[in-house]
Amino acid sequence: MTPIQKKIEHLRCLFEQHTKIVNPPMDKISEAEYRGVMLGFDMVMDLGESISLFEQDLEKLKKAHTIKGKGSRSWWHV
Repeated sequence: MTPIQKKIEHLRCLFEQHTKIVNPPMDKISEAEYRGVMLGFDMVMDLGESISLFEQDLEKLKKAHTIKGKGSRSWWHV
């Protein structure tokens, strides 16, 4: 887990604790807001993970597609 993901997870836990302590009335609007915030946290975590995976794949692809005799230039720069 990256440092940013740790901070987001920490923020999520703080939000959950705050909601339990404040104990807002759980009518349809406040429940929808709570679920929306939680969904937002999940989406940010997924986005961060997706970016990391794409960066790792790009590095692997760059290394695998380096053309011999052309230095470190990749196939798409030729």
